[in-house]
Amino acid sequence: MSFQPLPDDEPGLSRLGISRPGPENLAPSRLAPSRLAPSRLAPSRLAPSRLAPDRRALSAGPWSAELVGDELAHISYLGRPVLRAVKAVVRDQDWRTPQPAVRTLEVTQDNGLLQARWTVRFAGHGVEYDGFLTADFTPAAVEIAFEGTAVHTFRSNRIGLVVLHPPGDAGRDVTVEHPDGGSTAAQFPNDISPHQPFMDIAALEWADADAGTAFRLSFTGDVFETEDQRNWTDGSFKTYSTPLARPFPVDVAAGDAVRQAVRLEAAIMDAGTVDAAIVDAGSLESQESTGAAAGTSAGRFAAGANGTPTRIAASLGPAAARVPRLAVGQDPGPECFPR
Repeated sequence: MSFQPLPDDEPGLSRLGISRPGPENLAPSRLAPSRLAPSRLAPSRLAPSRLAPDRRALSAGPWSAELVGDELAHISYLGRPVLRAVKAVVRDQDWRTPQPAVRTLEVTQDNGLLQARWTVRFAGHGVEYDGFLTADFTPAAVEIAFEGTAVHTFRSNRIGLVVLHPPGDAGRDVTVEHPDGGSTAAQFPNDISPHQPFMDIAALEWADADAGTAFRLSFTGDVFETEDQRNWTDGSFKTYSTPLARPFPVDVAAGDAVRQAVRLEAAIMDAGTVDAAIVDAGSLESQESTGAAAGTSAGRFAAGANGTPTRIAASLGPAAARVPRLAVGQDPGPECFPR
């Protein structure tokens, strides 16, 4: 039987009508009022139910996903699941969740590229909040952007994007990149973790060695951290902002805007051109230093001699030879993908 969670960032509790206590926080960006003024959000003919949300399959090049209500779900690369979902959430000062309703949806596709654009009204518990989301698919990446604007003043514990990682990631090695340019080797916990396994996140890098694929998930607009959703009966890991250690709740004034984005990059190569070359520790340290100094995504996602990101190649050891060649920083051509 296939189980689909309700469209909530903490479905295990929301099904029971229970609000999760505990410290969390959001400090929304104090930006100029957004172009997404409420009056510009056209009335919608879309009226999905929380129990049976509208679904729309999306596919572009090696990527596939599904719009399930207001969230981008089941993000896969070459048929292999990568992320369970990305969505925007709004939480009031008591951790209650104003319910999202999709008001407009537009999907355009051209020459292998795809863009989905949808507007959402979050309403309930005395809160009204408007969101505008885009999902852009290119051969090398999927980027989800969120721009939210408060309709009126309220107090909030969280506003922004959350990423749900699949339960199969338990035990997977990951490199956590921090806003200061440093990095930490870590692992999705096998056992349920009562504390956040990853903190102070600017990006995550990991490899699916069996598929010969490396991934990078980068975040902009805030500092993120990850919690183990299995503590609340949901089989996933959740990456969210803002760090829980910051004071909460915060005042959100009418017109205040939050802008965030997450970008999922894939490095996959033609298996016929594999040239095994393992990165030694000295080379790893040198290339990491260069990438951090460059301050660019391409620098931090630098490749070893066989095209594998250096930190990932070092952790894979001999298994890195199974990851095919990639020209890092370039979109792979159609010849890289199986027919």
